[in-house]
Amino acid sequence: MLTKNISKFIIVLGVLSITAGLGCKDELNLPNQPIDSYTKIYMPQAVNPPTLKTFKITDDPQTITYGANYGGYDFAPQDVPITFKVNKDAVAAYNLSNGTAYPILPDDSYTLSALSTTIPKGAVATPPLNISLKTKGLGAMSA
Repeated sequence: MLTKNISKFIIVLGVLSITAGLGCKDELNLPNQPIDSYTKIYMPQAVNPPTLKTFKITDDPQTITYGANYGGYDFAPQDVPITFKVNKDAVAAYNLSNGTAYPILPDDSYTLSALSTTIPKGAVATPPLNISLKTKGLGAMSA
């Protein structure tokens, strides 16, 4: 008996939600905007505030993955060349605007696997690239 009542209740809820959905006729009129205005090339790792990474002090380098993504209405319509650069001035600007005091890593403490790559036609991201970080020895980052 209880099972029958639950089944009837579920059926009634289903009919109500279908009816409620059919009753909504609100139209959304967006201004005319070119699709290109939605296309962005960005680094997913740079979208959010910095994440904390914990590194072990070892002889072996440790890696962080980086890359670029194509965001927009569709996939990349052609190969999109991407160039990365280390911008040390950006660290000072970031520290100033966020009230932080992150130090710049010594040049010898990291190696980027590539400074240029491509988002291939029909894709939404570059292949993954790596930053290798030295945590021990000559030129290592400081703790």
